[in-house]
Amino acid sequence: MVEAIFEKVVMVESALDISTGKQRILVVEDNEKSRMFLQKISEDLGCSYICAETGANALEILHAGGVDLALLDILIPSINGYQILEIIRKDKNLRDLPVVVITGIDSVDSAVRCMDLGATDYITKPYNPVLLRARLRSLLEKSASQEREAMYRKRIEEQNIVLAERESYYRGVVEDQTELICRFGQNMSLSFANAAYCKFFESTFDEVVGAQLFGDDGADGRQALLQTLSAITPANPVVEIEMPLRLADGQTRWMEWTNRGLFGPDAALLEYQTVGRDITERRLMENALREREKDLNKAHTIANLGYLRWRPGSDRQVWSDQVFKIFGYDAGEMAPSHASLFDVIDPDDMEKVRPVFEEAGNLRGGFDIEFRVVRKDGGTIYVNLNGEIVLDTEGNISRVEGVIQDITKRKQTERQLTIEKDKAEAATKVKDKFISLVSHDLRAPLGAVQGLLELVEDGSLPREKERDFVRRAADNCKKLLRTLDNLLNLNNIRSGVLTPEIRKVPAREIVDAAWDKLRHLAVQKEVYLSNNIDPEAMINADIHLAEQVLSNILHNALKFSHKGGTITASLPAGEQETVEIADEGVGMEEEARVILFTHGSNVSTTGTAGERGTGLGLALSLDIIKAHGGSIEVESTPGTGCVFRIKFTQATPTLMIVDDDEDFRLLLRSDLEELKAKVVEAADAVEALEIARTEPVSLIITDLEMPGMNGLDFVTQIRKESKDPLLPAIIISVSSDYQTKMESIKSGVNAFLTKPVEPKVLLAAVRKQIKVL
Repeated sequence: MVEAIFEKVVMVESALDISTGKQRILVVEDNEKSRMFLQKISEDLGCSYICAETGANALEILHAGGVDLALLDILIPSINGYQILEIIRKDKNLRDLPVVVITGIDSVDSAVRCMDLGATDYITKPYNPVLLRARLRSLLEKSASQEREAMYRKRIEEQNIVLAERESYYRGVVEDQTELICRFGQNMSLSFANAAYCKFFESTFDEVVGAQLFGDDGADGRQALLQTLSAITPANPVVEIEMPLRLADGQTRWMEWTNRGLFGPDAALLEYQTVGRDITERRLMENALREREKDLNKAHTIANLGYLRWRPGSDRQVWSDQVFKIFGYDAGEMAPSHASLFDVIDPDDMEKVRPVFEEAGNLRGGFDIEFRVVRKDGGTIYVNLNGEIVLDTEGNISRVEGVIQDITKRKQTERQLTIEKDKAEAATKVKDKFISLVSHDLRAPLGAVQGLLELVEDGSLPREKERDFVRRAADNCKKLLRTLDNLLNLNNIRSGVLTPEIRKVPAREIVDAAWDKLRHLAVQKEVYLSNNIDPEAMINADIHLAEQVLSNILHNALKFSHKGGTITASLPAGEQETVEIADEGVGMEEEARVILFTHGSNVSTTGTAGERGTGLGLALSLDIIKAHGGSIEVESTPGTGCVFRIKFTQATPTLMIVDDDEDFRLLLRSDLEELKAKVVEAADAVEALEIARTEPVSLIITDLEMPGMNGLDFVTQIRKESKDPLLPAIIISVSSDYQTKMESIKSGVNAFLTKPVEPKVLLAAVRKQIKVL
């Protein structure tokens, strides 16, 4: 029905283009010479020529149609001109035909009679060709104009009929729709609205038509719609928009409008038609879904969880954004697939991961695996993949779903807990052994002092014997004081209370003062000290702590020297701040040398005369020297004695900066210039370890997040390689997270600073670790 109506409209509209073909002139003339003359006139006028010699023949041609102008002679056979005029004017199809009487009858009565019968003009023979041609042309033009006007009116009437039918059908269609349908002009004034539109805006058709689109309260909506309508063109006649619309009762509804531009034959915009749908409920549901998805993504981000889904037999996967973030990539940098995932999995873990993706059909229930992933920046992380096999209604595998979580921090915590547990267990063993031996070494001298003094108090001993017992009691008291001093200093150093007061002191005098404390023991064992240190030689040290260190080392040398042996003190040539103590005693094996300075490790070792010690002296000495920024080295061969080299300070401490940001390394180097220390730098952990293998490092200043190996792992590794578990380390990071800071401190770093670092804060942290700066 609709197609037929539109087809008819097209036919009518196309018919309005009047044909420009030749006009036809009928010449009714029985005189051959006159006919030839009139034929020539007709051809000059660009018309087709038709000839009739009799009235009967003329009427046949006229009734057949297609004649635009008739030239009629009066005196013709069969039916004369007057009769033909009467017949033409009575025929409704011919009455408007222009008829020019061309005759030899030069009579006013004849002319009047012809004009009364409807003749258009009356021309008598002989006639002027130029004048005749002009008069005929005028009649032809007038006839054509009248014909076109008549045809146009007729066709307009036909078109109006078709349009009326189309409008009726259109109204019938749109009135049955639940969508809001309306038409409006460029001024936003409505020309039509269906019942649904009127009902939505609580108005009647008469109230709506001529009013503004969306009513009095719809100004904002009209403005938003106008911006959208500006994109409509004949080539792109349809645009859509979703927008909120405030109604008269105050409520806001979300509407979806489909807008079409209606254009005329000349592509001029006539008006707009729009179809509206109330999508408020859909928008509310979409908003709710978006909020839930936002909350879910937030939860995934906080938990560092990503979502994966795939179908067995297909390489393609579906990943949430968090999966890309866990791997260190942006969403567009890698395609979610088995191949992409296999590319980032650590090769050593591939075999335990591959079956989950390639052999899902053999799995039962869920799966839970841990493996390592190499991120885009080169760092390695631990992840956990937990998932399940989803079956369809027939029991076949429909898909596989899983969640992947970055568990690196958890693994680090577990590892650190294991380390701390091992340390605690080792410390407990050392503590038990330490307490046992220290208890023995405290009780034994106290018991001896008590017994000796009780014998002296009895008064039955000879005078000489009493003096000997009192001297022995005094020696045991000195031993107790040395043990207590070591215990107190050990606690102070470990708690950070003891800080060396370093200044220039005479090296020879410190050695002599330390030996004086041991002279009575040396006399008993007949061991002598050869102090070869130049009286003018000076070292940088805390004089009291330096004396205690040398006293402990001299005591160790005395303990393991043979009767009559010699202990030599000297300053090695070419070594600054170093005192060398050499003995001729029993020496030691390599295994004993390695653990010599470990607290509690050598407490059960006895001297050449059966002497026992607490095991505190050498370990404490190393702690004191480290507080100076120095070191202790030992050389020994079993049976030939030991050589201790005590370096109180390093002449120039070496500070190592490790950061992948070259500009930040430059900034730190500038801040550290006033310390007069040697500064080396590296862009990553690998480069830093290479430097540390050839140059002793006093302090590490490292970034936390670096390519390849992070700062905490680097500190652990360099301490392991340098065999110095107390090598000072400072972490500098952009993160100010409290948990990250605490985890770093628990991992053993000495300080955690946040970028950007103020110079005074950095210098204070460095000076706290390197006392000589």
